[in-house]
Amino acid sequence: PQASLARPFVPPVLAYKDPAGKRIRQYWGSPSISCLGFAPLVSRLVAYAAAMKRELESEHAPEASAPKFAKAEMTACKAVPKHCDENLDSSNAAAAPVPSAREIAAARAARVRLGLEEPAEGDAPAPDAAEPEGKLPTGAEPEKVDIEHVPSHELPPLDAAQAVVKTLGAKVSGKDWVASCEALHQARQLAVHHKEILKAELPTLGPLLLQAVKNLRSAMQKSALMCVCDLVDAFADDMLPLLKGSPPTSPNAPMMLILLKASQDKRFVADEAQRALAVVGAKCTPLPTQTILLPYASHKSPKVRAEAAQALNASLAHQHKSSGASTLTEPAQLSTMLQLAGKLISDAQPKARAAAQEMCEQLRSAVCEGKNEEEAAAAWEGACKKELSSTAAAKVLKLCK
Repeated sequence: PQASLARPFVPPVLAYKDPAGKRIRQYWGSPSISCLGFAPLVSRLVAYAAAMKRELESEHAPEASAPKFAKAEMTACKAVPKHCDENLDSSNAAAAPVPSAREIAAARAARVRLGLEEPAEGDAPAPDAAEPEGKLPTGAEPEKVDIEHVPSHELPPLDAAQAVVKTLGAKVSGKDWVASCEALHQARQLAVHHKEILKAELPTLGPLLLQAVKNLRSAMQKSALMCVCDLVDAFADDMLPLLKGSPPTSPNAPMMLILLKASQDKRFVADEAQRALAVVGAKCTPLPTQTILLPYASHKSPKVRAEAAQALNASLAHQHKSSGASTLTEPAQLSTMLQLAGKLISDAQPKARAAAQEMCEQLRSAVCEGKNEEEAAAAWEGACKKELSSTAAAKVLKLCK
């Protein structure tokens, strides 16, 4: 303590060597302490603060109160639990670190900021707390834009359809997102009321319209998905090569984009994407549609798998309704769809499990058609045991009796 009185007066400064708090250096106290926690430091600082308060309230000169500081410091050091100093090497006690000029200046600046000390002559003035210039945007406020999403049955025909088709590609791929939304709206009007005019330009305009789905603006995403619904409803199988993309499972493939939008959390976008997938499953030829969707049923994302399973289920229902049960019982078709359903029946997503169960019900209905109860049960059990593992077959037979 006597040696510490020779150093300049500074408040306690803690220099943390380790984020875990294992080794802490403190000035105006013992040179270094090994600390197992912060509670001993708190007790020391409380004792030191009480001694400093008494000094500030004293009318004596600082030189007269120096012994009192030394005594208070010794008392604070003794208050620290013994286990905090058990790793302290007493040979280092004489090598007490001396505060640097930078640390002394920082402590004096802190006292000036807190109003405990007047600034000395020659000190730099404190920087103004004024808000820096150039941080906020300037100019007129942007106008609020409301994008209207009109249902398909309320879309009016266009007056100059030929002229609109010529400018559609440039507007959709332009940087003005409002103009792009307007172009998507016009594409929907063409698909509903002017199919022949749009069909001639479909190979060129189709990829541009489908790529609008990945735009960052939610309003444009919804407009693009509504456009996909109207295009598939109007052209059906002509849209399948455009939806497939090249390669089919690439992140920018149109079907991948639609599945990702259907699995996201923004409901007004996800609902429109799910409606687009339902339209694809209900309007397009089943086998080519299922060929496009099958790779996504094994995607690493559980939500994408679930949306792909829902679309496959819609396509399977369309196949059963349009072509009859005979197409579902073909060996290749039955094997592919039954194996997929057996895999998805244990999926983590409830939506995927529900779709798999519905697919199993449709397959069972096709297998059992035209047979009595015993023959139907034997045929369905035989198909499950042939195509599935014992565990998957038992689960499918339990859920679809």
